[in-house]
Amino acid sequence: MSFQINYDQEVDAAYFRLENETVLDSEEIADGIIVDYNQHNKIVGVELLGVKTINLGNLAVLIPLLPESFKAQIKDFFSLEFKTIEKSTY
Repeated sequence: MSFQINYDQEVDAAYFRLENETVLDSEEIADGIIVDYNQHNKIVGVELLGVKTINLGNLAVLIPLLPESFKAQIKDFFSLEFKTIEKSTY
């Protein structure tokens, strides 16, 4: 697994690449959450739009679809992102 996270602060979007495979199809599974699939219908990437304002309840739709290692990574990402937001608002 070649896990990567890219965050574009200008547009407030994050892309989590789980596998370095060709994306065959994409599906918006919840508001602001787009899942990319390979030819075997396996999740190879996830795009989150509006990271700072995303409804975390929407992640409940995504989490059961993900491998355990990715669940930890996305949790860490949001933990770090919210700490950054909190620091910048004080």
